[in-house]
Amino acid sequence: MTPDAFDPTRPLAFGYLRAHILMTENELADAKADLADFAAREGFCLAAVFVERIDRAPAAFTALVAEVKCSEAQAVIVPGLHHLAPARRRAGGAGPPGALHRSPRAGRAAFP
Repeated sequence: MTPDAFDPTRPLAFGYLRAHILMTENELADAKADLADFAAREGFCLAAVFVERIDRAPAAFTALVAEVKCSEAQAVIVPGLHHLAPARRRAGGAGPPGALHRSPRAGRAAFP
């Protein structure tokens, strides 16, 4: 499954994951599909998956934060909290690694 076409009946979500240095394109595609499957099961419309590449960090995280701020997104779906901690540190995020700051619009956070 890939990111959904926009469905106004379901809450909007974005996906985020860090591609590790030895990750193949097939493994990356599988990870994206897992996020899309989870989003569908939980009733979200997955708009896009932001992939952080180690050599470009924190570009994807920064783009994700900008997109969440200007959208009606209610969730960011990640494979696990370990995908967020390094990006938040590089982006100058406040709080301990893995700390989440929710948007006032967000109804819930989703983690598979």
